[in-house]
Amino acid sequence: MKYCKGVVITGENTMAVSDCCPVPEEPCPTGALIRPLIWSPCTSDAHLCATGCASLPYLVGKAMGHEMCGEITKVGAEVQDFHVGDRVIVCAVMPHWRSLEAQDGWGKQRQDNLYAGVDDPQRGGSFVEEYYIRDADMNLAHIPEGVTLEQAVMVPDMMCTAFEGVRQLDPAFGASVAVLGIGPVGLMAVRAAVLRGAGKVFVIGSRKGCFEVAQAYGATHLVDYHHEDYLQQILAANGGPVDGVVLCGGGEAELSKGLSLLKKGGTLVNLSAYFSGQPIPIAPEVWASAMGTRPSKGWAAQAAGCGCPGWPSSSPGAGWRRKSSSPTASTGWTRSLRPWTSSSSTTAASSSRSFTTTDPISHHTGKEVKTMEYAILNNGIKMPMAGIGTFLLSPDEAESAVLHALEDGYRLIDTANAYLNEKAVGRAMKGSGLKREDIFLETKLWPSFYQQADAVDKTLARLGTDYIDLLLIHQPAGNYVAGYRQMEAAYKEGKVRAIGLSNFSQAQIQEILSLCEVKPTVLQTEAHPYSQKKGLKGFLENEGIVLQAWYPLGHGDKTLLEEPLFAQLGQKYGKTSAQVILRWHIQDGNIVIPGSKNPNHIRDNFALFDFALTDQEMAQIAALDRQKNYYTSTPELLRQYVAMVPPVDSQK
Repeated sequence: MKYCKGVVITGENTMAVSDCCPVPEEPCPTGALIRPLIWSPCTSDAHLCATGCASLPYLVGKAMGHEMCGEITKVGAEVQDFHVGDRVIVCAVMPHWRSLEAQDGWGKQRQDNLYAGVDDPQRGGSFVEEYYIRDADMNLAHIPEGVTLEQAVMVPDMMCTAFEGVRQLDPAFGASVAVLGIGPVGLMAVRAAVLRGAGKVFVIGSRKGCFEVAQAYGATHLVDYHHEDYLQQILAANGGPVDGVVLCGGGEAELSKGLSLLKKGGTLVNLSAYFSGQPIPIAPEVWASAMGTRPSKGWAAQAAGCGCPGWPSSSPGAGWRRKSSSPTASTGWTRSLRPWTSSSSTTAASSSRSFTTTDPISHHTGKEVKTMEYAILNNGIKMPMAGIGTFLLSPDEAESAVLHALEDGYRLIDTANAYLNEKAVGRAMKGSGLKREDIFLETKLWPSFYQQADAVDKTLARLGTDYIDLLLIHQPAGNYVAGYRQMEAAYKEGKVRAIGLSNFSQAQIQEILSLCEVKPTVLQTEAHPYSQKKGLKGFLENEGIVLQAWYPLGHGDKTLLEEPLFAQLGQKYGKTSAQVILRWHIQDGNIVIPGSKNPNHIRDNFALFDFALTDQEMAQIAALDRQKNYYTSTPELLRQYVAMVPPVDSQK
């Protein structure tokens, strides 16, 4: 053991430079020694020093700091992804990812490092001359060329805390979100809410400079908390309580105020550190109103410091607001991953449904094996029953995911104008080495393009293809009849092989059927075991229209995925709950397009054709229907869609 200098807590409200900070001479086999290049002091560090010592006395003598980037000076023998001299991001919170607890989603229960040793009294923070990390491969990220240290140091805590918090908030497209406190984390939360498609973003602060940045990041309403009626201002401007609240500062008073802003069923996510150790009172009137809310998600910084700071940088609304663009929040870096080797399935079960066929294809092994089932559309086109969706994937993520998917045998790719990744999908298709005719490509026209005469041609250009296999009207918003007419023209000209609808109700579909010259082939809509759309499906089958499910796994609803029935069936067939659900979709006649950027998940989501559920098991899953949707369309939301113009030409 050796010792180096560092900034340590010496007592309540006191700190000093000390030369007694311990660091090992050599790292453990999975560890690394890092020379800090840049630090970023945070108000949490100040809170720890000011109030943390009272409740956490072991903090005294520990180094402060949790936002740091550095250069690797030594690595252990088993480290694979990092080498001496690499510039790296050191995450603020580092779960012990090799533990079963962390892998099961309980990373907070097993941590190696947390700033100032809050959860591990033996460890200190990063404000030291040399820093030790026990598991480099699991908790570091490379800083790419062209990214400055000042930019990179935003990532260990500020950016990923905010983005993870808003991910937990999970605002519906067009939702109203209030951000309380607009320091660095609050500003990142503003940007994250905009990127995830929030329609109204209220920010509560006081500093002019922060207001200016918040507005540039897409905030729609600026509220000064010095005005006593600021809560009433928000309620009046929103026409009532908001859908979600992100708490990025303050203490017990702000928590109560945030809860009072929520509508019934709303969600509050707390990103604010609170170290006093004192109970937080909740006013009776807030308590009563909070009974209709979902529980607070807790301190998301604990989840955000996961070492995998991947956030969606593209969604309906990503980087654009009401016909005007706003600055894009971009990290410019990716997690270094070990090489992944794909494997292939060699057997498949054929479907008994009349519109479904199986087809032998050559897949990796060079042998003819059955690995896909197909729906025959009402115009005779054959469409794969399973594919990959690219919703919420950035261009880089989409390109990588599609390449992995095509390598694994996928042949159906779903994208959209609004996803802002069409160019990336086109690059992946060309980079796969597959023939264009071997890939079934579908995309969707956004409402603000319905009346643009060249919308289809521009879509083709972005995708880098001469034709689209399936083109959909994305939303029943604006002049969707004009959009459908444009698709019909493209179909007749051979630019599109099939056309369809997305998110349309039965009445809206009937309207299209009453006036169309080319019948829609597919309806893309939310469907999963909790929302099986049985009545709508009966109507579609009578019309010869196939249902394609988005959110096929229920938007990742843990309750759905942990249904005992799926665990039971998974054990029987040697499958995951997700694979059982996707298999149910296929046997029920639904085309599925689960999205993922994880190569392992992509591979697993395709392993659906080597087993089949029995009629009894299908009936058991049918009994789970709750008519529960995770997305709800409203007239106001549809009006907002028409006003939104995605910057499709500027996408990567």
